[in-house]
Order: sequence, then structure tokens, then C-alpha cells
Amino acid sequence: MTNLVAGLLLIFTLNMSAQQPTVQPPSSLEPGVQVRQEFLRAYNAKDVDAVLALYAEDATLVSDGGTFKGRDEIRQWIKSGVDQGSTLMIEPSVERNSGTLAYGTGRTRRLVGSVIHLGEYLIVMEKISGEWKIVQHFSLSAGEVPADPAVAPSGSQANGGTSTPQPKVIPVDSSGKDITPVLAGPPESVKMRSGLVILAPGKSVGKHSTERNEQLLVVFEGQGEMAFENGSKLPVLANTAIY
Repeated sequence: MTNLVAGLLLIFTLNMSAQQPTVQPPSSLEPGVQVRQEFLRAYNAKDVDAVLALYAEDATLVSDGGTFKGRDEIRQWIKSGVDQGSTLMIEPSVERNSGTLAYGTGRTRRLVGSVIHLGEYLIVMEKISGEWKIVQHFSLSAGEVPADPAVAPSGSQANGGTSTPQPKVIPVDSSGKDITPVLAGPPESVKMRSGLVILAPGKSVGKHSTERNEQLLVVFEGQGEMAFENGSKLPVLANTAIY
């Protein structure tokens, strides 16, 4: 999507089997998106080895619990969280790359029992032997809050099981950011994720894939164009919804 000045409400309904005519290969995603999605999948699947494989051999991780150097030490940090039976949620704010280096920042929420541990992160990635690897990871605590029992994943699974969220009013304040998460998925919702996207003139959300997920975009202002891998295009206009 190019030349778009718009506020977009992106509504993702996960795990749907509807066919997507414009699915992009995962390799077309921003490096930060690829690594984040795989980190989230592997962590919530309790697959310590798969999470660890995302790090370079000599990576460094800095957290409130100390500094961990190399995969052997980082494994212990990952395992300590996984062993708590926690469910991780990630809210990215910025993901950029320069071709050989990339970075991603955002917030995390880690549900452990009846407590949600809040955090902030910065990851720096480097393309090593053709693969993007995390070389620096900063994961810092931002406090904790009690989980709403109605929203906690009672009987839900880390890989997207059902939950019983309640109706809620969610304040949306972009604060000048390009992407503002609104719903991060379970346990806040059953499967839905959404966010507010504001693009300056000439900016793009970038080439990406919704994989097997349905996507609805509601355009509040501006105009632009949505381009698909097969060469087709759709006009993007204010006060319209694109499915």
C-alpha cells in the first residue's frame, strides 16, 4: 500500500479458513515481523529450542534479572518464563530494517496465573548467513497488574485457545505513533486483534502477509492504493471498508 494518509482500523480474525487470494510469502515480511511472530509462536508453544534458535550464538540479552550472554545463558532466561506456564502477548510499536541490520520495539504482556506482567522491549537483529538473528535483546519490566478473571484464559491454550472476554471500552491514543495496538488477542479477546495505523504522505505499511487470517480495513481519512502480489490493485478511500 503506497501514498496513503489514513487512519486504519485493522481488524484481524484469527484462525479462519477463508482463502486469501493475495497471500504473500513469509519471507516478504519485515525482519522484525518475521522474528516477532516466530518468537511469539514458539514461546507460547513452550518450545524453548525454537525460541533460542532466533538468537545469534553470541547474542546478549539484558533484563531486570541481569545480563545473559550467549545461547546457553539466554536459554535459562527463556526457560524460566516458559516454566511459569506464562502466555506472552506482544504489542509492536516500531519495526525497521536497513538491509543487514534491523530493530523492533514495543510492549509485552505476560500472563502468569492471575497476574499480567508488563514489559518493554528492544531487539536488534543482524542478517547472518542469510538468516535474521537477534544479536541484542533488551527486556525490561514495566510493572504488573491483576488479570481480569473474565478475560484470563480459563481453559485456553497458549496457542490461541478460547477465552471469555467481557465488553469493554478501550481508549485509543496514538500519541504520534504510526501503529497503536487496540486489541492484542487472547486473553483480551477470543481471537480478534486490531490496531490503529496512521500513515504520513508517501508512507506504506509495507509488503506483508495475513496468511490464513481474514483482514478488514476501515479507512477514516485520506486515500491511497492497496497493491497485491498478482499485480491487481484496489483504491483506498475515506469512509470505506476493504476486506
